[in-house]
Amino acid sequence: MEIISHRGACTKFPENTFLAFDEAVKQGCDAIETDLLISKDGRIVLRHDDLIRHHHHWCYVGDLTWEELQKIDLGGGERIPALEDFALRYGHQKKLYLDLKCFGLAAPLCAFLKNHPDLLPHIHFTSFIHEEILELADLLPQAGRSILMAAVPLHFKPLFDASKTHEISLFRGYLNEKIVNSLKNHQIKVRVYPVNIPDEAARLKSWGVDAIFTDEPGLMAFLKS
Repeated sequence: MEIISHRGACTKFPENTFLAFDEAVKQGCDAIETDLLISKDGRIVLRHDDLIRHHHHWCYVGDLTWEELQKIDLGGGERIPALEDFALRYGHQKKLYLDLKCFGLAAPLCAFLKNHPDLLPHIHFTSFIHEEILELADLLPQAGRSILMAAVPLHFKPLFDASKTHEISLFRGYLNEKIVNSLKNHQIKVRVYPVNIPDEAARLKSWGVDAIFTDEPGLMAFLKS
């Protein structure tokens, strides 16, 4: 089972920061997941929430420039990382799961990877915005990709065919062994989020789940044995 760090080791350090990612690597994760948004001036940045405090006001990340975003302290002096810095720092040692949190990311991601083709085998795209995954399937057909969902529909095959992928990341709260078996019987790769309790992780592994996203990668090392 693949152990994917969910926004870094985010129970110990601010999520989606280099402190959190470095700690996740130290704890032995197989891969790192992070979230992507885009700044006002077109920089792809690592951030889950599209709202952020700026000068005592709540602002949308997409309404702020890269320079403005860099003035925001996330805690401990950590700043919002740019995708290129993150990918170049970790992309040759860990697989990177990139969760697209807004529309309009597919084209700039394609441009970025055309400038860094060596990173492509280490990148996996995922999103609740299935249109972005479909666009990436056309732009970068060789890239790994999956759809994100809270729960899987009863008749799920058309969904995967339309998205041009046979991989899914599912919320743990709406999952059972029967659902996993049904997906696996259709050769669909299953990842589950967020999983922070070792007993639950062991149960998911016994069901045949391929990977988990966890805030506590160090607690999940036993899954590798």
